[in-house]
Amino acid sequence: MKNVGLIYSWCVWYKESENKKEITELAHNNFEGNPIYEHMINCIAGTPLWFCPKSILVDIGGFEDTPCKQDSVVLLKILLKGYNVFRVPKELVECYLHGKDGISGVKPSNIEGMKIYREWCRKNYCKLENQKQINNVEFNFARRFVTMYILNGLLKEAMEELKIMIRKKPLNRKTLIGVFKCLFPKTYKKKLKERTKSDQY
Repeated sequence: MKNVGLIYSWCVWYKESENKKEITELAHNNFEGNPIYEHMINCIAGTPLWFCPKSILVDIGGFEDTPCKQDSVVLLKILLKGYNVFRVPKELVECYLHGKDGISGVKPSNIEGMKIYREWCRKNYCKLENQKQINNVEFNFARRFVTMYILNGLLKEAMEELKIMIRKKPLNRKTLIGVFKCLFPKTYKKKLKERTKSDQY
């Protein structure tokens, strides 16, 4: 493959609790070339999985000053610049989940970082193949924002994102789940808390 700007590997995610280490997820993305659409849908590889020359980062202007989603934005910039990505189909990295202090999550700072990333995507929808792909990206962002806003007690903002979901995919199962979250936010948060607690045992 020519013009490779970034190489990423597979990864194993672990959760540690009560001196036990258990696999929670295998990150086995297989995207290569210039998968802008797939990356807009969901970051194809976080920074721990990367091998990226300094010259590439300098060429794209480096990382953006954002509370989170730095990896998503910079990888998007690499793809938009015309560089390709290559993946190594081996689990070369082990990542660990350590409680609530990580940069990723649903805190207000995560919402701000996600907003910045969505704006980067929106400015570059012209790079996508068709309106269907644009709708899918918009729907996916709105779905995530509904959850983040509900968990931060921002019902008005969640409802605005729900409207996007309904416009893009009115009968989709995830849209119906979004409706439930917005109509019964206390019930949703209670069920999520119970599920999170049960996962700890």
